[in-house]
Amino acid sequence: MVRRVFLIVSLVSVLAFSFSFSFKGGAFKNIDAREAYRLQQKGAVLIDVRTKKEFERGHAKGAVHIPIYEEKHGKAEFNKDFVAQVEYLVKDDYEKPIVLICRSGHRSATAAELLSKNGFSEVYNVLHGFLTPGGWLYYKLPAER
Repeated sequence: MVRRVFLIVSLVSVLAFSFSFSFKGGAFKNIDAREAYRLQQKGAVLIDVRTKKEFERGHAKGAVHIPIYEEKHGKAEFNKDFVAQVEYLVKDDYEKPIVLICRSGHRSATAAELLSKNGFSEVYNVLHGFLTPGGWLYYKLPAER
């Protein structure tokens, strides 16, 4: 009986958390590079969150560069203006589809979570990013320097 009550309470807690999470922001969707490219072709803005040096070595064609971390004095520092820069880019359109990409998908996931928590409703993270197997270059999607 105790196990059954514990199970029910646990299930209700998980459902309540999931419900509140999906309606308070903070939710974003992980997608593969091919889906990211399709969304970009439909008008989504593609933001590359890597450093300036990484971006200049090559990036997805049409991507806009807004780093989540900036290199300062040889160290990576969080870009405290990241959300404001994205707001400016999309002209405060919080419903504009935003696709985020980095080298492997980790920094872009951080950026996606940050944007979602700040009210953006259609945010996507590119799994495997730009360079790693399964990422943008792996599928030979358009790139430029």
